[in-house]
Amino acid sequence: ALHNEGMIAEAMALYSEVLSGDPENSNALHLLGLCNHQSGDSESGIQLIRKAIELCPGEAAYYSNLGVCLKAVGRFEESVSVLESGIALDAEFMPAIYNAGESYSLMGDFENGERCYRRVLELQPQLPQVWNNLGICLAKQNKGEDAEQAYHKALELQSDYGLALYSLGVLKEETNRCGEARPLFAQAMRFGFDESACLRHLVSVCVQEKSGDEALGYIQRLQELGEDSAELNCNLGLVRQSLGDLEDARIAFERALSMDPDNLDALINFTSYLISVGEVEDAMEMGKRCVAAGSENAVARNVMGSVYRANGDLELAEE
Repeated sequence: ALHNEGMIAEAMALYSEVLSGDPENSNALHLLGLCNHQSGDSESGIQLIRKAIELCPGEAAYYSNLGVCLKAVGRFEESVSVLESGIALDAEFMPAIYNAGESYSLMGDFENGERCYRRVLELQPQLPQVWNNLGICLAKQNKGEDAEQAYHKALELQSDYGLALYSLGVLKEETNRCGEARPLFAQAMRFGFDESACLRHLVSVCVQEKSGDEALGYIQRLQELGEDSAELNCNLGLVRQSLGDLEDARIAFERALSMDPDNLDALINFTSYLISVGEVEDAMEMGKRCVAAGSENAVARNVMGSVYRANGDLELAEE
């Protein structure tokens, strides 16, 4: 009861007391390990739950929670191996299947992540978080239509689910439907999802839609929240440039590159800015930095071609 009520320290004391009289009590070892993980010491949790499994290797819950601890310390391959062992013991133990889906996803194996989430939904189809996670796995495999359906299913089950609104917004932004993405990010923020993450995407879609004044408002809100990244300053430069505030645009691009000298977006956009204001010599230097930072990037090569054209070097521009 103490553990379930979140009284972790008290529960740990109780489990430790049990183990002082019965050091091979596998359930107490397992639960003490889980408490250690929940209090931030996942490594100790791993050791205790491993010992519990040695004593009682037939409990799927032990494998599930060991997998969670391993996931927490970034040992994803070990995590999925342990979780699959738990699933082999009980093919309908949803926590192990769900945790396996998370670990597979974190290691970039979205096909197996999809498989696990689909299995959870076969057992319990009314879980919006699982539909959202399935959507993410599908999107990562370029199954956009299926991902969109999964996000909508999550929202049918919970219309104020901020994460699903955000995920659907990201998908629409990535598929060039910025006008549809914008209200989704605003809704996600209204329902309490990560304000900074939503604002960053709102800035991006407004920049793409050339809604400079609106983008500027979102940037200013991010700045109020303490954000000051190369990406934000690069977007600020684009917005200032679109609004005709050329000196402020220069300052923003220069700040972006002072924070991250190899930021390709900042290099490309600052090069384009320098061309637009007729500073071809400086654009040439910046263009070379673009190519050095993104030699395989078509946009970087194109902007260098624009520099050569602005300088009258048409043969080099064609190359």
